Amino acid sequence: MLFISVCLSLHTAWNLLSPRFPNWAARVNRLHPALGILLGLVFLTAFGYLFFTVFSLVTFGIIQSIVTIVLMYIGLAIFVFLLSCFVEGITRQSKETLFQPVLIFVSVSYVVVTTFGILQLVV
Repeated sequence: MLFISVCLSLHTAWNLLSPRFPNWAARVNRLHPALGILLGLVFLTAFGYLFFTVFSLVTFGIIQSIVTIVLMYIGLAIFVFLLSCFVEGITRQSKETLFQPVLIFVSVSYVVVTTFGILQLVV
């Protein structure tokens, strides 16, 4: 449920912030898909390193929970950007229009994989 609520709140944040910062969205849309994929992979790698470094340093309960949620938003945004670049390379649509379908795809895929994982444990 936490992941789905993060997906929905990220979707809401995108809908609220993208009209307010049109220059930022235009810069992201001008990025070539291959460069976007490369940047997405670099950012995802750096994020993974940051993720494991932070969790080895922060051991307090409430602080670790807040850091987990913040890192979940950042990681999901990077992953959605990476998948949007992949889909843009295939369909030639802008990343801005692909954000919502990719986020829905990630959310539904997570629910399906979680459901099958739970069924594997039960059976």
